[in-house]
Order: sequence, then C-alpha cells, then structure tokens
Amino acid sequence: MKGYFFRRSDMVMLISLLILFLGIVLLVYFGSHFSEEALPSTANVQSSSPRHSAHQQVRSNAPLMNYQEEERKVERFFFDPNTADSTQLLRLGLTPFQVKSIYRYRAHGGVYRRVTDFARVPGLTAGQYNELKSYIRISPDFLPADALTEVRQANDSLRALHGPKKIRSGERIFLNTSDTLMLRRVPGIGSAYAALIYRYGQRLGGYVSVDQLDELPSLPSQLKDYFAIDSTVHPKQLAVNKLSVQALLNHPYINFYQARDIVDYRRKHGRISQLSDLRLFPHFTPSQLQRLAPYLHFE
Repeated sequence: MKGYFFRRSDMVMLISLLILFLGIVLLVYFGSHFSEEALPSTANVQSSSPRHSAHQQVRSNAPLMNYQEEERKVERFFFDPNTADSTQLLRLGLTPFQVKSIYRYRAHGGVYRRVTDFARVPGLTAGQYNELKSYIRISPDFLPADALTEVRQANDSLRALHGPKKIRSGERIFLNTSDTLMLRRVPGIGSAYAALIYRYGQRLGGYVSVDQLDELPSLPSQLKDYFAIDSTVHPKQLAVNKLSVQALLNHPYINFYQARDIVDYRRKHGRISQLSDLRLFPHFTPSQLQRLAPYLHFE
C-alpha cells in the first residue's frame, strides 16, 4: 500500500490555516479576559464619576423642569398717550401689539382727548385700564378748542347775539306769518314746539283761529295768549271739484270716508256747488263742516 504524501504547496497552506485559526482563538480568549479586568463595575463607575452621575441625573430630570421667560419689570409714572414713545409704553406694561396700535391710531390723526379714550386701546383689559388711568395726563394742547375759556365765552356771546329774544307778557306775534325762529321768541316754546306749530299750519293751509293750537298734542294752552291772527292773510283753500281722494286726505280735517264721499258725489251727480251739498253725506257732521268751511272752494 502506497503512502499518501502532500505536496509542498498543500502543506504550506494547511500550516498557514492552522496558525490563523490558533491566532483567532487566542485573540478571542485573551481579549475577553483583559476586558473584564480593565472595565470597573457599575458601582465603581457611578461612585468614581460624580460628574457623570450628576449629568445623568440632570438628563433624567430634564422633562420635569419648567423654563419660564424672564418677566418684564412694570413701572408706573405719569404719561400722555398722545406723546409717549414706545419705550415708555412698554415700561408701563403694554404689549408690543398695543404699542403698535397706539402708534397707528396717532399716525391716522387719532387724538386721546379724555382719559376714557385710552380704554379703546385694542387688547387693553379692565385691570390694566384701572391701574393706568390715574397716571394719564392729557396735555391741554390736545383738548378740543371749544373747551378753551375764551372760545366758550365767544360762543356764548354769539348765541346771545343771534338767538331769539323772548317777547314780554302782553306782546303778540301773528301765527300765520311767523317762521320757526319767530315762534321760538314766545316764552315756553323751543325748537320742538316751534316746528310742531309751523308744520301743522302748513297742513291746514293757515290758521283761522288761535284756538286751533288746542288741536296740537301736549302744547300748553296758555301759549295762545302770545299769538294773534292777521285778518289780511287768508288760508289756502281746497278745490273740492278737482282734487283726488289722496289729495283731499292731506288736509287734517278730512278723513278717508269724507274724501271718498266727495269724489263719489262728483262722479254720480257732477260738481259740488256749495257747502250745504256736503250736508247730505253721512260722514260729515255740522261741527266738522263748520271748521272745514274756511278751507273749501267750489269753483
């Protein structure tokens, strides 16, 4: 039996593989051994590295920490909101948005004339306003011009000069020829009463008696003593045979049924020739015809 012999090259390769394998085994064995001896225990690490422990503790507590922004120091001092700059307004505790709003208001011609005007600052709370209002000082330069003493005195003098001078007891004015300014000369008559008397006279076509003032609601009856009727001025009359129902209704002494009766009579019987023709209508009473007579003509 012949023996088996390796070639030289095969022997070299086999020996090299054995040496490599042995080296790996030794490296693994001695490497793990030296690592266990070189590394300290967990307890030793924690005790020997206080800085590392503190750092770990800070990191573990980090989610529990609350960071607060440093608050601005609020001050209290007298200020004019028309002239205060942004630095002063911020020192008072106003927010940048509120300061910007104040600047925008002033840039568009806005003026704080009274302390209460400052309450209109956007976002200003009641608490802020109550704290700041006692420190607000409005310069006289920003007050309304009519608040000045000399301006008030001039206005008072102007009103006294051009205002209606009241007539004295026993004096009278003509009711139909007086405008509202003249009517206001009567003691007890102001703008409202003067307009009421004047408008009612226009609707009537003119007053024919001072007693017609009693037809106005709430007008004091004693005011009649200051009026008279000018006999040369005649009231405006209605064209009974021409006017429509709506036109007749404009007079305060004619109601809808009376206006309808007049128009129906004209359609059925022709023109109305005299006041007595209206006595046939059921909606006209003698007293109504009597007060209406001065305001009708039958041409």
